[in-house]
Amino acid sequence: MSRYSGKINAFFYQNRNRGIPNLMLYIAVGNVIVYVLSLLNRSNLLFYSALRFDYDAILQWQLWRLVSYPLTFLTSIAFSSGFGVLLGAIGLLFYYYCGRVIEANWGVLRFNCYYFAGILLMDLAGMLIGLLGNARYPATADYLNLSLFLAVATLQPDALVRIYFFIPVKMKWLAWFELGYTVVQVVLLIVGYGFLSLVWMMPVFALLNYFLFFGKGFVNVLPDFMKHPKNKAQRQTEARFRSATIHTVPPQGAARQARPYRFKCTVCGRTDVSNPNLEFRYCSRCAGYRCYCIDHINNHAHVSE
Repeated sequence: MSRYSGKINAFFYQNRNRGIPNLMLYIAVGNVIVYVLSLLNRSNLLFYSALRFDYDAILQWQLWRLVSYPLTFLTSIAFSSGFGVLLGAIGLLFYYYCGRVIEANWGVLRFNCYYFAGILLMDLAGMLIGLLGNARYPATADYLNLSLFLAVATLQPDALVRIYFFIPVKMKWLAWFELGYTVVQVVLLIVGYGFLSLVWMMPVFALLNYFLFFGKGFVNVLPDFMKHPKNKAQRQTEARFRSATIHTVPPQGAARQARPYRFKCTVCGRTDVSNPNLEFRYCSRCAGYRCYCIDHINNHAHVSE
């Protein structure tokens, strides 16, 4: 399985600039346009109603609703309370930031696939709820944006964000809170709608998209005591890497001639010779001495014996 994961990672890296660049910018601008147009028709929110997810309307071949509902995020929050516009704008800016971070780490193509896979999974959950359940519960961008946030928290767990521009909090701390809140929300949905309604599938499918792309990488956001303890071989690997980083001069002599580089990324194949300004790290969770560039140290399938 790790062999196929490596090939998939290499494919995404080789085509990292393909797709729709700045996808979240288009999503954010689309949200603003839908909100402004909805203000012009405030009585029945014509544009919002035409774009939101609606199971019955989709069955009547209004198929654009399967991909247009992310554009209704700002409008749905803005008209929900007195401070809805402010909260919606802050949320939109935050998720725009999340998209930019993921795209910078992964490249355009992989982020596009991640976002659209989330849309498809939300569509699947909404259609299953309408078809098999006993309730109507539309797919929304709320749970879709949850997968964006968890992706950033996994890629940059120690990055600081300022809640409402003032309170500094690490991304992994917010991820713990968000995961706990999601579990509570699943329980409340089961209590409120019943298990057979399948409404609880919405947040679960959002997490499914996250695990589909990250797999075991989710341990990056877990507290230290919940991570797997390192065995003796892993500790020795880290110790050797720390000692190796002290010496920055590349090996000389026959070893240098046999291998004209010191570090080579297992995923993309870049080396310290072809990219002298690129940082490289060894993964303590992979079997053997697996080296990865800074783009893939937190984004690769771990290799086991």
